[in-house]
Amino acid sequence: MKTEQVETTEVSPASGPGHDGGAGDRNRSIPELIDHLRTAFRFSEYDFVQGILVAREDKLKREIEKKEERCELAEKRLGIVGLRKAEAEEELKSFKAKSAESMEEMRLRATAAEERAKAAEERAKRSEERYETLFREVKKAESEKSGDLVELKRKNAELDFAKMRAEEELQLWKRRFGGLEERVEKLETDIVEIINANNRGTYFRIVHLFKDMFLAAAPAPTILISDSDDDCGPRATSSERESPPRVLKRKRSSSENVNENENVVPDGSTSQDQERVIELGGGSGNPDPATGTSATNGAANQNIPVNDGQGVSGPLEANAEPKISDFSYYVAMGLGDELDGLMVTSSSSDSDSE
Repeated sequence: MKTEQVETTEVSPASGPGHDGGAGDRNRSIPELIDHLRTAFRFSEYDFVQGILVAREDKLKREIEKKEERCELAEKRLGIVGLRKAEAEEELKSFKAKSAESMEEMRLRATAAEERAKAAEERAKRSEERYETLFREVKKAESEKSGDLVELKRKNAELDFAKMRAEEELQLWKRRFGGLEERVEKLETDIVEIINANNRGTYFRIVHLFKDMFLAAAPAPTILISDSDDDCGPRATSSERESPPRVLKRKRSSSENVNENENVVPDGSTSQDQERVIELGGGSGNPDPATGTSATNGAANQNIPVNDGQGVSGPLEANAEPKISDFSYYVAMGLGDELDGLMVTSSSSDSDSE
């Protein structure tokens, strides 16, 4: 009966005699509690110890359940980890396979790159050799052309010197013939005014005045234009036959009109000597103011026109109309002091020229 009562009766651990029910009794070990029961075999003490042991058992059970739950969770987690590990291993295997393939591909690429590098080195070597060959050829060509360059420089210097001389000559000709054109134009105007006066006596006096200016002889070869008419003119005296004809030769180095272009240099093609020779008669007779003829030349003289006109043409023809331009040309020929090309020589004596 007591045993059943002890087993069925629930005694609070704190209700035991001599115990305050504090945490110190609950924290005692089982041997200590059993030793306490040995000394004090009382139901209260027994129930107290039993309560402590039951509470401790319950606590341990709860802890075991928690541990089991944790183990289950750990197992589940372990399974998940295993799955992940398997997946990782599979991925690792695939990565290893891919890396092996990549390594093989990289090895092939490295081999190809080495071959290309070797080919590039060979090309570079050939290029250097070709460059050296071309450089030697260029140096040789430059050394050969240096002589040509010196020759060209010499020719350029000669051409520059010739150009400078031509420019100096051009300036000299400009200074010589600067006022010639204006003077010729003025003379032409004066001659036109004189001729328009229709004064035959004055006209022929001017003609003989210019004839005295033109009386000269030019060096051979000269063209003699006879001033006498054997059929119609009077017979010349013995003194007149002995005196040689006086001839004026106009030697020109350029055309009648002076070239106004300053850049044109006179050369052999444009400065050909042009000659005009006029024989103004063998006698030195004085002109007759009434008839306008000399003592030795009659009205039928074909070199001096007897009709009214505007000038004297050259070569003079019988009954030909005089031209002002030719007459002005003969006037310009009389200006021997200003013309460098005019050369007047006399084949007669000083008394005849006077």
